[in-house]
Amino acid sequence: MGKDNIQPLGNIIDEVVGQLNIGHRLKVSGIFNHWKDIVGSQISKKSKPQRLKNGTLYVSVTSSTWANELDLMSQQLIEKINQYAGCEVVEQIRFKADLKNDDF
Repeated sequence: MGKDNIQPLGNIIDEVVGQLNIGHRLKVSGIFNHWKDIVGSQISKKSKPQRLKNGTLYVSVTSSTWANELDLMSQQLIEKINQYAGCEVVEQIRFKADLKNDDF
């Protein structure tokens, strides 16, 4: 192995992370782990992200009133989420009024 084959460790790590799709998984988990930081404390007290599938984020909320309110804000929330993630992870959000206070 000659000197020409030596690569900086950062490049190797970036390549492995890319191959394993870890970067995308970390961005997605960041949405769930930092929900309050992304949407703010008021919204996070009434909502909880459940899963992300095919660009759709499914979020449970405490009431149909909150589901309607957040649905009206969905484009703003999508922008905040994607800005936090650093890429377009979420294309749309679906809200469901099935969250109980003891789910927090």
